[in-house]
Amino acid sequence: MVGVFYYLIQNPRQLASVGLDITTTKTLLQAFTAVFFGLLLFAGIALLIVNIYRLVTVKNKSKL
Repeated sequence: MVGVFYYLIQNPRQLASVGLDITTTKTLLQAFTAVFFGLLLFAGIALLIVNIYRLVTVKNKSKL
């Protein structure tokens, strides 16, 4: 999926045949990619925080 978006951002003329303007296509693809990977980053950070919290708060349990 990342490869497809990267290819389309580098070659926006491929979507010009569908009727989309080149600059509009490039802008929309860049915005969508930034939002998608931003949400992915925040989800990863949230999971990391939750796991660290669970590691610190669990007491009488074996860590193995």
